[in-house]
Amino acid sequence: LSCVQLQAPLRSTSYHLAAMDVVLVPAGHTYVVYEDGDKIGQLLAYLTLLPLFLAFSLGVLVLVRRDIQTAAFAIGLLLNEVINYQLKHAIQEARPVRSAGKVMVKYGMPSSHAQFTGYFTAYMVLVVCLRIRATGKVAPLWLTRLGQGLATVGLLTMGVLICISRVYLHYHTFRQVVVGSFVGALLGAMTYYLIHGPLRPLFRTVTSLTLAKWLLVKDYSSIDDVIETEYISIMNQHLKQT
Repeated sequence: LSCVQLQAPLRSTSYHLAAMDVVLVPAGHTYVVYEDGDKIGQLLAYLTLLPLFLAFSLGVLVLVRRDIQTAAFAIGLLLNEVINYQLKHAIQEARPVRSAGKVMVKYGMPSSHAQFTGYFTAYMVLVVCLRIRATGKVAPLWLTRLGQGLATVGLLTMGVLICISRVYLHYHTFRQVVVGSFVGALLGAMTYYLIHGPLRPLFRTVTSLTLAKWLLVKDYSSIDDVIETEYISIMNQHLKQT
C-alpha cells in the first residue's frame, strides 16, 4: 500500500510536468488584447475583428447569390492575402514591441488587416459609385444618390477605424498600416477594373457552360441596378399569380 501511495503523486507530478511542456499558440487573426479598463481599446478590439466578419459574409454571399463577379471579387481577396503574406516575409519588418510574441505572424509590414480593408473598401466604393447606375423606374434618383453617399462614407469610415485600431492596440506601426492600406486599395482597384473590363467576356463564357447552369451561376454585368431589377421581376411574378 505504501508503494502505491508513493507512486500516485509521482504519476500526477509527471503528468502536470508533461502538460506544462505543451506549447499553446493563439490564432493570430482572432487574438486581440487591450488594456484593462480601456473602453476605447475594448471598442477598437471588436472593430479590428471586422475583416473576419466581412470575409465570412462574403463567402455566404457567394454561395447564396452565385454571382460570378462576386466570386471573382472573393478570389481576388484571397490573392490579396497571399500577396500580403509574401510581402511580410520578404520585408521582415518587426511589429511594435508590445505585440511581440502575441501574434501568429511576427512580421508587421504591411498590415494584413489594413491591406484587407483597403482592398475591400476600394473595390466596394468603386462598385457603389460607378457600377450602380440608377434608372429611377421605382425609387427616385435622389434616394439612390443618398444611399450611394451614405454607403461610401460608411465604407471609408470602417476602413479608417480598423486601421486606427491596429495602431492603437499596438499591433502595427502607423507606417505599416499606411502601406497596407495603399497596397490593398491598389489591388482592389485593379481587381475592379479587371472584373468589369477584360474579364467580362470570359464570365459570359463561363456562365454558358452546362455545369454553371446546373449550379445557377449568374452574371449581372449587363444590369445597371441589380436590386431594382430583382424587385421589378419579383413584383411582376406576384402580379402574374394574382
